[in-house]
Amino acid sequence: MPPITVLVVDAAEPIRHDLRGILRSASHIDVVGESASGVDAVLQAEKLRPDVVLIDAAIAEAGDCDPCRRIRELVPESKFLFLLTYEEQLDTGLAARADGYWLKDGGRDALVQAIRSAAPREPGA
Repeated sequence: MPPITVLVVDAAEPIRHDLRGILRSASHIDVVGESASGVDAVLQAEKLRPDVVLIDAAIAEAGDCDPCRRIRELVPESKFLFLLTYEEQLDTGLAARADGYWLKDGGRDALVQAIRSAAPREPGA
């Protein structure tokens, strides 16, 4: 089975670095790219076609660019896992666009499980 490919999107480089480290040690998950903005996330997703877009909720909600809508148009097979600082961020509008979420202090195992749950049933397809 091919690995689940992941695009990490968060404005904070230290968080992206930590997420790469966590996911590097997980079997069958491959971080194929990262981005610090919604606009760049759209470009990266179109080029890399990840199975899962791991995106900070603040970027997903940004008013100047709706990266989730654009990525869904360009790469409809990609699933979205939202990174939340606190659970209250998961309002109805945000929840409607998410295939899952992970609290940033939720722990390594919870992140890996959330990615596996959000991923398409046939990664890389």
